[in-house]
Amino acid sequence: MLPYLLPFTLLLQAMLPIPPAQSPIPNALFGQAFTVQQFNYMVLYDSTRQEDSKLVLSLGNVLDSRCPKEVLCIHAGQADLDLSISAPNGQTTDLKISYAGMRHVNPDSVRAFKVSLDGKTYGIRVLDVAPYPTAEGPQLPKRARLVVAKQ
Repeated sequence: MLPYLLPFTLLLQAMLPIPPAQSPIPNALFGQAFTVQQFNYMVLYDSTRQEDSKLVLSLGNVLDSRCPKEVLCIHAGQADLDLSISAPNGQTTDLKISYAGMRHVNPDSVRAFKVSLDGKTYGIRVLDVAPYPTAEGPQLPKRARLVVAKQ
């Protein structure tokens, strides 16, 4: 009986599903620049990292009509970002932010979009949307470099 136990155990282990590796939850601090990829999220905390101080920001669709690098355009175009922001109390707001697409912009000169959630106000600034369009067509997935600060 014992010689059959080891092969049976190995067969049973091979049939069981292997749990997926736990990937770290993407997170950043308020006031610091971070990058979030399209159709992904970022958890934002203050320095205390308390659960009641966090926000979850999701980047949805990105419509990028900026003029490709190698092309001469009459209009520079813009990138429109669909963002969803959720507070710990479950309150969620969706917003669309347009980014003009100027390269090498001083982050302090970028206008902050104001959002109020759970009685608190936040400023969201778009620093960059990448990859920049080329004449070959759209590069996907897009990613946005943002700063979210408590006001």
